[in-house]
Amino acid sequence: MDYINLGRSGLQVSRLCLGTMTFGRETDEPTSRIMLDRFVEVGGTFIDTANAYSSGHSEEIIGNWLTDKPRHDLIIGTRTMQQLEDNLGAVGWSLNADQMRRLNDASRKRTPYPYQLLDDLVSA
Repeated sequence: MDYINLGRSGLQVSRLCLGTMTFGRETDEPTSRIMLDRFVEVGGTFIDTANAYSSGHSEEIIGNWLTDKPRHDLIIGTRTMQQLEDNLGAVGWSLNADQMRRLNDASRKRTPYPYQLLDDLVSA
């Protein structure tokens, strides 16, 4: 596997990124876990997800998978794309900074990870 710098973040990631948009929708959790395991086996370190992928189920599957995995080499890139919680008062793509923080906090709960999420690094 080849590795590249992730912009100016100082992070090195695998050139290939595993997209997880179908996890929890077209791809069930056991199959998603197999895909994640194989990706890491071949040297993959960069996993893409978003709060809108399968209404948050993609993040939950990754979070469940991470509970028994060494995580020091993995970069989980998640994005806040749209409102998923009715109480935020946002519609579609119109989110203010407070709403984005609350959605990011919800992503952290679905994907419990001891390091900063990519959204934090990009928006800093």
